[in-house]
Amino acid sequence: MKKKIYYWACGIFLSLLVVFTVVVGAYKVAYPYKYYAQIERYATEYSVDKYLVLALIKTESGYNENAVSKKGAVGLMQIMPTTAEFIAQKLGDKDFKAEKLFEPTLNIRYGIYYLSYLFARFKTEEQVLFAYNAGEGTLKTSLSENSFEQTLNDYQSVKSYLEKIEKDKKAYKRSEEHTSELQSLA
Repeated sequence: MKKKIYYWACGIFLSLLVVFTVVVGAYKVAYPYKYYAQIERYATEYSVDKYLVLALIKTESGYNENAVSKKGAVGLMQIMPTTAEFIAQKLGDKDFKAEKLFEPTLNIRYGIYYLSYLFARFKTEEQVLFAYNAGEGTLKTSLSENSFEQTLNDYQSVKSYLEKIEKDKKAYKRSEEHTSELQSLA
């Protein structure tokens, strides 16, 4: 009788472990961790939340390092070449050329640096993401005329962008928590 209970309990445990592994695997497909080492390195260096960066890359390019937007934004973090030139100047990168924005490590470094730059200028993560998406000048002009809430209402596409990034950021946090739980069970 004790052996039956033991085997039954082991079977349930293994079944739960398999289900848990499938769930974690599904999260990894829906929420990729491609370039995680670079993201973690520069997020730490520039004091930016790595989950925010993961979600932003997912939203901006879907982790396609060759992405180019209709407006000309390039790479994983969809950086405009003029913004990249500004960042290169700030970082003292004299060898910068716009083609380098397709290099994942450089694109991630520049994108995270730019987020850090925006965090130093704006009050909230929402404002930082608004500036990242619509432009720093657009946000400054709008804030000089309206509250941030009114600005968001005037820019519905940016409002949707912010909501998507927040949802994905939470999912990345959950995904990492589930992975940690699974590793502790193994």
